[in-house]
Amino acid sequence: MAYKALYRMYRPQTFEEVVGQQHIVITLQNAIKTNKLSHAYLFSGPRGTGKTTVAKILGKAINCTSNQHKPCETCASCQSINKGNHPDIIEIDAASNNGVDEIRELIDKVKYAPLELKIKVYIIDEVHMLTTGAFNALLKTLEEPPSHVMFILATTEPHKVIPTIISRCQRFDFTKVSTYEIQDRLEAILKKENIQVEPGVTKLVAHLADGGLRDALSILEQVIAYSGKVISSEDVYKVYGLTTTQEKINLLKTISQRQVKNILDFLKEISIKSHDIKKLTVDLIDCLKDGLIYHFTGSTDNLTVLNEEEARLLNSFFSADQSIDFMDILMDTLEKYRLSVNSMSYFEVALLKMVHHLQDRPLQTYSIKEPLVETKKNDLSEPYKSVEVVKDTKTEELVIETLEKVEDDLLDIDDEVIETELEEFVEENVQSGDSLTFETEEIETQTQTELEDEDVEVVKQKNEDFLMDNLFDMSAVNTNTELSTKDLLLGLMQTASKEIRVNDEKLWKMKPYMHHLDYAKIARLLKDSTIKLSSPTFIVVEVDVDEEKHMISDPKLESLLKEFTQEIFKIRKKLFCVTRFEWSVALSAYMELKDKPELLPPPIYITLDEEDAIDENTKLELKIKDVVGHHVEVVIED
Repeated sequence: MAYKALYRMYRPQTFEEVVGQQHIVITLQNAIKTNKLSHAYLFSGPRGTGKTTVAKILGKAINCTSNQHKPCETCASCQSINKGNHPDIIEIDAASNNGVDEIRELIDKVKYAPLELKIKVYIIDEVHMLTTGAFNALLKTLEEPPSHVMFILATTEPHKVIPTIISRCQRFDFTKVSTYEIQDRLEAILKKENIQVEPGVTKLVAHLADGGLRDALSILEQVIAYSGKVISSEDVYKVYGLTTTQEKINLLKTISQRQVKNILDFLKEISIKSHDIKKLTVDLIDCLKDGLIYHFTGSTDNLTVLNEEEARLLNSFFSADQSIDFMDILMDTLEKYRLSVNSMSYFEVALLKMVHHLQDRPLQTYSIKEPLVETKKNDLSEPYKSVEVVKDTKTEELVIETLEKVEDDLLDIDDEVIETELEEFVEENVQSGDSLTFETEEIETQTQTELEDEDVEVVKQKNEDFLMDNLFDMSAVNTNTELSTKDLLLGLMQTASKEIRVNDEKLWKMKPYMHHLDYAKIARLLKDSTIKLSSPTFIVVEVDVDEEKHMISDPKLESLLKEFTQEIFKIRKKLFCVTRFEWSVALSAYMELKDKPELLPPPIYITLDEEDAIDENTKLELKIKDVVGHHVEVVIED
């Protein structure tokens, strides 16, 4: 007998053997028992989840002569269908028979009664591949077929099937098979095949299959051909060109140590071995995600790729904030792979961004009780030991130099530069004259404590007082609308105030305005924004993406934004919106030029429009309240 693939040899033959689609199986069994079968079914779902298999089982069940409402596997009909040569069970591949002529030929044959069975079953696989003309030719027959005919349509892309076809069918959506169900099925098959596996192999194969049982059996079969009668996890990694969990953790450890040379050596190694870069990127995201889950829950119940020891180890490398930032970097990189011919370059840039993100971090020491594995020294696979992270100027220079080199290699990128994520703000930069102080991103602990104890109304009053002291002494110039975003930010950085920003951050809360009659729209747009710069006449807020920036910067909203700032700060301010990327570029430029003030663009002062300026009565009212208290109402008569 010719060899049969595992997925064909162990294809389910009865409803009871179907894995992971119980909601569909029970529905079909009940329909058969009550004789309420539809004339047309649409089975949709991911590949390898049992659509065609269930269609064949349904065909056997309705034609079985045992009257048990399920395939008996002993009657002539069941046995003939199992062999795949029954003339009344017609399986059509729509990918290769997708034209109008093929469908018309099918329609001509539909009118003929079945040769042996009670019901003739047409199984049309990959039905979404039919042309529009073929769909239209099928419509009438599908709506009113002869009583002796049943249509079962199967597709992985139901959105490509025209609605008039879908509306004529009963639709069943097949779901991905869970990892645990795939594991159980694989272990049962391995036992029957008398093949031994190391612990964790079936879980790894199930994870690689991504919910497709047929894919899992194909992977297993290929590994069996490589390994023989004993299968290890290492065999799976070798056959499929994957990095082991150990190697991924070691890579993340090397990033935490900012060992750029070792990272580049690792990338060369996986490039030579032709590893799947996209899969590696996804695996790194999964590792970081598992680390976060363990950090927040302390439980291993929801971990998918790491065990408890590995999750604890990973959390010793990075903080939760760093892990989240790294996942963002990797997910952005994953999106770029679709348009790239050189995924390795994008992956290399992503890892260097992660290193650059850590360059200004303080020294940290990680202590691990026992190594996970025995490996060579000075290698990505070396045992985990106490690691001291030391700021290395040469390493930082190498990171920047390598970033520039790799960026030059990326094609079709004109304006994109390497985004730098800097946690700390620039130190205070005092300008001459009446210029205000540039702020730092980190607020001293003492200042934070004072702010937490400070009443919001007091903060608002400080804003008003600061305006009285500084606004009318400015030698103001209007902003030049032709300035680049970077130059605009560099100019505003020199006239911003740390004290005002700290006060404004205290007041920048969108939740109270989310359902406000006038400001709900603005509050929803700004709910995820953060204040980066502030002065008596302007604020600069940061958002994540360009779409948010464009909506907030709509000229139609400018007047409403000023009213909104008046509502929050008791002072009208002009609001500038920038993306995180634009802010990091400007901040990086400022850090390079802060010791060379002559190279910085001139400071930018924002003037209040005439209608925005505080009039003399308001100024007088504020001064009176400052003397007698803010609980009184001041009425100024003309």
